[in-house]
Amino acid sequence: MEIFGIAVFGATFFGVVIGIIISLLIAALVVHFAAKLSGVRNATFGKAITICIAAIVLEIFIGFVFSIVPLLGTIAGFLIGLLLTLLIIKTVYDTGWGRTFVVWIMQWVVLIIAGLVIAILAGIVAL
Repeated sequence: MEIFGIAVFGATFFGVVIGIIISLLIAALVVHFAAKLSGVRNATFGKAITICIAAIVLEIFIGFVFSIVPLLGTIAGFLIGLLLTLLIIKTVYDTGWGRTFVVWIMQWVVLIIAGLVIAILAGIVAL
């Protein structure tokens, strides 16, 4: 029985790690595509991965620190996390604040369009 438990844990852990890696790569692809659409000259996929990892770690930390205060802390944490995420994009891509904000907005536009396309395709397949 113990071997079965270890196997289940190992398979679950492996699945979670693979899921995190795939999610990171998809997020980086979206950031990279948004940077290219926004006209960032030195946009590379490696830099997009760096941005995603740094933003995720930073936002988890900020969320944890500011979650102590129920409502005000959550709002402050969101705003500070957003500002620091923009700062990460600005620093890694070495661009101005305007283009940084455009990259951030384009990232959301790309995500929404991709989500709609996936939903439409899933609907067509379900027919």
